[in-house]
Order: sequence, then C-alpha cells, then structure tokens
Amino acid sequence: MARLLPSDISELSLSLGETAELRTLASLRTGLPASYTVFHSVHWARDSAYRATFGEADFIVVNQTGEVVVIEQKSGSIEETNSGLIKQYPDGEKNIVDQLHRTLDGIRDQF
Repeated sequence: MARLLPSDISELSLSLGETAELRTLASLRTGLPASYTVFHSVHWARDSAYRATFGEADFIVVNQTGEVVVIEQKSGSIEETNSGLIKQYPDGEKNIVDQLHRTLDGIRDQF
C-alpha cells in the first residue's frame, strides 16, 4: 500500500467537486506498493520580476528511485480543439496541456 502525503485527508475535508479525486487517491493508495509515495493537492507558487504564478498538482507519485509522475485529473467533459484539450470552467476555458506545463515548470523551479 502506497504512502499518502498528507495522510489525514478525509471525505469531509474535500469539497463535493473533488470526490473523483478522492476515489483516485484511494485507488493509488491501494494499487501501488509501499515503495511509492503519493502527494495530493500539491500547491506551488513562483515569483518573477514581473508577476507571480501559482497552481496545484492533483497528484505527484514518487517511487524510491526518484522517478516521478504528475497527474492532472479533470472531472466532467473536455473538448479536443485545434488548440489542444480544453476544459470549460465558470470563469472561462483553460488549455489542459498549458496548465500541466505551467505546473511542471513551477514544481521544477522549486527544486
């Protein structure tokens, strides 16, 4: 069974929209061996001379040899467009690949 960080996540601490993430977290925990650690809801921020950027990685899975997988989970439908995979949000659309690259760059910059 994989180690979860933070380890104290409960259904009550998650909003209704994150129940799919809770199921994924449970699947990763029981489906991966103890040599894996699953980080959930990893928030990051970076600062430059002109602006601050921030975001969150849904899951970061790390094994004992240091190999890492970052998972961006989307609930609901997404669209495949000429611009890439798009998710509609109340405040507008977001390009999923751009979100993932921004998250990866933000995490890389911190380490």
